[in-house]
Amino acid sequence: VFVTKSTGADSLVQIFSSGEQQASDIINWENQGVATSQFDVKSQNGESIGVLLKGPGSILSTVCPSLGCGWVGSAIPSGDTVLWTSDLGNDGNGPVTLTFGSPVAGVGALVQADDPAPFQATVILFSKDALGNDTFLGSFTATSSDGKAVYIGALDQSGASIASAVFSVLNSKGALITDFALDTVNLNTTA
Repeated sequence: VFVTKSTGADSLVQIFSSGEQQASDIINWENQGVATSQFDVKSQNGESIGVLLKGPGSILSTVCPSLGCGWVGSAIPSGDTVLWTSDLGNDGNGPVTLTFGSPVAGVGALVQADDPAPFQATVILFSKDALGNDTFLGSFTATSSDGKAVYIGALDQSGASIASAVFSVLNSKGALITDFALDTVNLNTTA
């Protein structure tokens, strides 16, 4: 896994695993069904999160069987439920934008491209200014050289300032992959 970093806030650091994220809350995609292009979910602790996709029809509640989610050697554990941006044979519905009802200090998830080739996962983070406008905080990338899932996450060590996060995937040639899976989202509600 290769990692690059670009940040707009000095206190923002990249997180490389769910264990390192030390989440205090999660978004679990269980019992969500098929998604419209914009919907709301509740975190395990009851926080409201808005989800925005390119289009409707993405598959939620895909439970990974004992051999993983059908991706050879995927790091997504069996039994996990993923948000899969597949839209039944079309181009896919990624990127995925999460907007938090209350700002968080950290966010991260395993990301798996629906392609057995190398890919790059990116998370772009925004805060809100006094007028409610998005303000760029920073972005991080993690590269899968073998096509297996990678963890992409961030933590703002100065406090809960992350108002939204955009997860996206590029192929090895730099083109957007709109068909990918986002595993359980780990949230840090305080720094």
